Amino acid sequence: MPAVPRVLLDLIQATREPSVNIDELTKIISQDTGLSAKIIATANSPFYRRTTEVNDLNRILILLGLSTLKTIAITKAVQQFFSQLSHAQQNFLELIWYRSLNCALLAKKIASLIAYDAADEAYLTGLLHRIGQLVLLDCFPKEYAELLDTQNELTIENGEKKLFGANHYEIGAFFNRKLAIAIIDCRCRVIPTSKRRRD
Repeated sequence: MPAVPRVLLDLIQATREPSVNIDELTKIISQDTGLSAKIIATANSPFYRRTTEVNDLNRILILLGLSTLKTIAITKAVQQFFSQLSHAQQNFLELIWYRSLNCALLAKKIASLIAYDAADEAYLTGLLHRIGQLVLLDCFPKEYAELLDTQNELTIENGEKKLFGANHYEIGAFFNRKLAIAIIDCRCRVIPTSKRRRD
């Protein structure tokens, strides 16, 4: 699997902080010119565009608002991670991305309906809930593509267990635990040693 982009780790950590502000998110997003360009393009799309075209990242962030910005940034960063994978199975990658994005949107909607105070986390969970399938597709492109072709959503888990010894949920859980450790590690590196001792 490709390395998780540092900007994605930083964004996940930032969206978990209730006190995060637009300046902090701007600083994180600005680390990655590709991500910045994608956010500017998305903000100027018919869905988000309000008046004239805006190309200044700071102004876009103010116009969109914190909640919309976090959603766009996380989506684009995860999509960027997806795009690092092998394009040999592009049709499967697109299907997994489509299902992940739908799940993310539904998760955020449900979180809002039940007044769950971490709607961004629910959204991210939805985006990453099929990450185990990406791991399998990246590590076993031929075998897993054949399995996806012959199995449906109800039988895929049994097929994965037989072929790989674990299903994509278990593999995804392992990957996400590794991701959580990486986030904690990134956070610890920027906390001064004296503060860490006090904590």
